[in-house]
Amino acid sequence: IGLRYNDAVEMDQWFRRRIRMCYWKQWHRAKKRIGELIKLGAFKRQAILTGLSRKGYWHLAKTFSMNVGLSNAYLHEAGAYVTQNTVDQDSPSGYGPMISANRPVRTRTPGGVGAGG
Repeated sequence: IGLRYNDAVEMDQWFRRRIRMCYWKQWHRAKKRIGELIKLGAFKRQAILTGLSRKGYWHLAKTFSMNVGLSNAYLHEAGAYVTQNTVDQDSPSGYGPMISANRPVRTRTPGGVGAGG
């Protein structure tokens, strides 16, 4: 079973946004956030506005300054490439390109849900 190309692209976009969110969480203080964004190449004014924002991590991971600072090229160099490089172009006709699944996908959380043993 594989994923269709559109699903792979959406998953790749989600993954990169999630990585940006994790970087944002690591930079705890506004001063650190602003400094890191400027160091990564974001415009100073945009970095300040983003760094001082009180919106949530997920929301700020999609801002212009985060996408400039933590660009796709930067994330690729850091090792964050998952789906775009593993898309299989030789898929059955009518299904579009697919991603080969070579390992099982975990669908449950460890320990389950609830108070069972």
